[in-house]
Amino acid sequence: MASYASTPPAAELNRLSVSATLHCMTGCVIGEVLGLTIGTALGWSDLGTIALLRRGKGHALVHEYHH
Repeated sequence: MASYASTPPAAELNRLSVSATLHCMTGCVIGEVLGLTIGTALGWSDLGTIALLRRGKGHALVHEYHH
């Protein structure tokens, strides 16, 4: 029979999910703002700035690998 003693309670999982989601969304917002700021400062067109952000390079400015 499987042991579920190490399974965290639902409230803890919910708290972790909310924390991870907020962390991710905050990083995305920061990346979007930085990407738009950089694109505008460089005089790029809307299309060029959107291409930068769609490729994730704006997000890469603030994201790091978490394990």
